[in-house]
Amino acid sequence: MASALADAAAPIEAADRPGAPSDSTDAQDGGAVPPSTPAGRPGRLWRLSVRRPAIALRRPNPRGWIRTQLSAGRRRWARRAVTLGLAVALILVSSSAAPLLNGSSSSGSTPGASGNSTATVDRSGESASPVTSPGGAPSLSASNADLTAEPISGTIPTQTSPTATITFNGLMLDSAADSAGSARTFSFVSDGPGLVSAQIVATSPVDSTMLCIALDAARRVCSTGATPDVAQIATAAHSHWTVTLISAGASQPTVDLAMSWPADHPSVSLDHGRFQGAPNPDSLRTLAATFKPRGAGKLMVAAAWSPAGTDATITLTDASGAGLVIVDTATYSGQSSITPAYSHAVAAGRTYRIALFNDGPDTVRMNLTATIEFP
Repeated sequence: MASALADAAAPIEAADRPGAPSDSTDAQDGGAVPPSTPAGRPGRLWRLSVRRPAIALRRPNPRGWIRTQLSAGRRRWARRAVTLGLAVALILVSSSAAPLLNGSSSSGSTPGASGNSTATVDRSGESASPVTSPGGAPSLSASNADLTAEPISGTIPTQTSPTATITFNGLMLDSAADSAGSARTFSFVSDGPGLVSAQIVATSPVDSTMLCIALDAARRVCSTGATPDVAQIATAAHSHWTVTLISAGASQPTVDLAMSWPADHPSVSLDHGRFQGAPNPDSLRTLAATFKPRGAGKLMVAAAWSPAGTDATITLTDASGAGLVIVDTATYSGQSSITPAYSHAVAAGRTYRIALFNDGPDTVRMNLTATIEFP
């Protein structure tokens, strides 16, 4: 065995140490061979054990091997992470570019306060033709031209005009499945920058309503739910807004709609309202709204209904306390409009309710238009 190891040492030494001294040189420099060395042997076992530490260093090192494997593993995982990151980035870029390639536009975000819905502001300036129902009113059926409501983002500009708030009470909606139905449509003008919002604050029964808002000629922003809300930010000196709502299902829920916007002289108009006579429920026979003047001034109500005349009553009540206190009443017999427009003084800091009621019998499904102005 010693002889085999000695014979194997020479090629290893020659391979690992180019230019190493020859055996004759080692014999000269290494001194005498120990007596235990067999006669005639060149003393390689002695050199291998004493003067060749490089042979011992080539023995396996478990700790170094483990460190090498761990380092290599980390490099492999790093390369894989970089590759995966590039793949994800390519997927995201492709997804975000697809809508633009399909012709859709990007938009900013707007508020939606309730948990049922959110709102999106469309600042692209694009417009879309409204979907029209057989009844001639804008429909709230699903449309690719509409935007889905998302939460508001960014800073709301400081208002230069006070906020006007009005709530339309007990408004019965037509069903989207009704071929002769129509969306209740409200319109108003905002003054200066600020937040414009519309929200369903009550519903009976609890059912789904589709609520939309549109700024000037831009696309509608829509939200659907039991109590949906939509909102956008006004930035121009004067902007025209349209709010539409309809039952999203087959039922006809009765809802309360609250709207607020910056305005110096608030005025809101209704189109495609219902104004049926007896024996229909009051929600189909009444247009009612609650508001709180920012200052003392005049309330004005103008209304017309077609295609037939009827008897009607308008009542102004003070709703500041626990009950309703009648302030004023006016009656109209066999009329198709309030002529002249109704007006009455209201005080600052009080809450009022104005109601227009159809006292006549039901004849045909009449279309009601109305405008309410308050200080």
